[in-house]
Amino acid sequence: TGGDITVFFEKANVLHVGDLVFNRMYPVMDRPGGCDVRNWIRVLEKLIQECPKDALLIHGHGRAGFGVSGLPEDLGVMRDYLSGLLEHVTKAVAAGRTRDEVCALENLPGFPDFHAPVGKGNRLPSNLAAVYDELTAPAAS
Repeated sequence: TGGDITVFFEKANVLHVGDLVFNRMYPVMDRPGGCDVRNWIRVLEKLIQECPKDALLIHGHGRAGFGVSGLPEDLGVMRDYLSGLLEHVTKAVAAGRTRDEVCALENLPGFPDFHAPVGKGNRLPSNLAAVYDELTAPAAS
């Protein structure tokens, strides 16, 4: 979204990535706040290139067992999840699936660390909806 920021503490070799990384969790995708999954992927790609390989990362959120701190590799995990999500929804849209059909997926294959039980704690349906809405939104004039 427009309010996301990263901060690199050079002397400590720590990169705070805030809400750009939900460590092994389906993220909150705030479309009204400006969420753009394709740009999110681009930002993560840039961070992957620029982040020192030995830096400590502080994430905005972390699943139990993974936590809110980690390594630069976590940037790639988040990027891969978003890329997989984008690819899945792109194929579904191309196949003519409705928003409700797309959002019915219980867990995105290939990302077992992200899996959550069906229900209130599983944000995958809202992730699918956000990407579907992004891909099918009328072009700005």
